[in-house]
Amino acid sequence: MCFIDNTEGTWDAYTIVRPRARVAHRCDECRRVIDPGEHYEKITALWEGSWQTYKTCHHCERARQWLKIVCGGHLTLGVYEDLREHLFEYPSWWLRMAISGMENKWTTKDGRRWNLLPVIKPWKLHVPGLMRSIARHSQSAFARQWGCSYEFYLLRRGPHA
Repeated sequence: MCFIDNTEGTWDAYTIVRPRARVAHRCDECRRVIDPGEHYEKITALWEGSWQTYKTCHHCERARQWLKIVCGGHLTLGVYEDLREHLFEYPSWWLRMAISGMENKWTTKDGRRWNLLPVIKPWKLHVPGLMRSIARHSQSAFARQWGCSYEFYLLRRGPHA
């Protein structure tokens, strides 16, 4: 079950920027330090009358991408828990690597940073219900995100859809 299905709504207003860090920040998803010079995602959002800021490292953005494809969205500050919940439904090496990366703050035992996980291509995912979750989005939003029409996506997906 996707955590996004039980939400109360969306932010009243928000902005998303991807700056380069000038000082050290902490990722709100995996709690690792975002080093100066590293790109990260900064979301400033208005929720129930108060402004909040969330910072996410580039690694956790990739992990969040899986939830956007399969569930149609994600909860801010809930990516790790949602991925863990999905591991039993959709066991895959990519999902296991994303969970392991978040648990280890994307750092190896000798202190080196992990490489980014590969970009997920939705037509290569063999996930039951994927077409249903994609159908929730409008075709124009789909075209903006994937750079092709929904019909072209179905052709790429093949007969197993």
